[in-house]
Amino acid sequence: MKTFSLVKSIIFSFVLLFAFFSSCIKEKKIDPDLSSNLSSENKIISFELINSDNGDKNLRGDIPGIVVDSDFTVSLKVPSDAIFEGLKVKVVISENASVSPKSGSEVTFDLVSGSTPEVYIKVFKVTAQDGSVQNYTVNITKSLSSDRSITSFVLEKSKNEGKIFADRIGFIDENATPPTVTLQVSDAATLDQLKPTIIKSGNSISPDNEAAVSFTNNSATDYKVTSGDGQEKTYKVTVIQSLSSDNKISEFKFTKDTNSNTGLLLTRSSTDTGEGRTGDVIISDNENTNTQTVSVKASTAADVAALIPTNNYTR
Repeated sequence: MKTFSLVKSIIFSFVLLFAFFSSCIKEKKIDPDLSSNLSSENKIISFELINSDNGDKNLRGDIPGIVVDSDFTVSLKVPSDAIFEGLKVKVVISENASVSPKSGSEVTFDLVSGSTPEVYIKVFKVTAQDGSVQNYTVNITKSLSSDRSITSFVLEKSKNEGKIFADRIGFIDENATPPTVTLQVSDAATLDQLKPTIIKSGNSISPDNEAAVSFTNNSATDYKVTSGDGQEKTYKVTVIQSLSSDNKISEFKFTKDTNSNTGLLLTRSSTDTGEGRTGDVIISDNENTNTQTVSVKASTAADVAALIPTNNYTR
């Protein structure tokens, strides 16, 4: 009989334990799991570059990004001379989420190799309250430059041998409409197939740098500069044959007076026509060698080591 009571007590204890555990299990099923109350939102709501936060980055104004949730990208377009190192970004994200890099922090964007126009990217990781992560790729496209100017236009003698006699630098007038480039060359210069050396800002120039071009005296030739964004500017380039090529001695003489050649035993002026001495000075040209020879007859008593000539020449 005692044995039966013992067995009965043990069974009753098991029933109580089972009921206790069952109630615990049911209680867990009834109480929601704490993690189910945590937000899973992990979106970028807005993305912007604020000009006042990036004063030295050449943004020229606030630049909002276009957020596309379907492919988790943000796109922005900035000026061609914008600086991509240390940009401060303003990022608005889902409530209770976090983002890396943080909003307001300095971020350096990386150039996509070979991109035209240039594209810079950075991945921003948005983490929801429940720990779920969503990456957004931020693409910043550099606008193509609108620069289109001729900054130097020179005819170099070394690149135009036998055509010009010295380097000739063009005068650039950006205030003219259209802008102009003017060069002064010798009246004996050859204007056919000249090769100007040109420095430009822009994507291309036509005719190209050092391309052979035949100019006409005092008549404009068009040079067109095209910027990276496709805008064009035309310069009127004019070569003028205004510099004299005369470079010869036209007169050469020694004059005997109280101011020159005193005490040098010069017995008369070398061009003293009164004595019929015009033949004392002979100027001869050698066209083959482009040289001149001046021959002067003087007295055998003259001290020729310190004579002071008077000469005229053409320029």
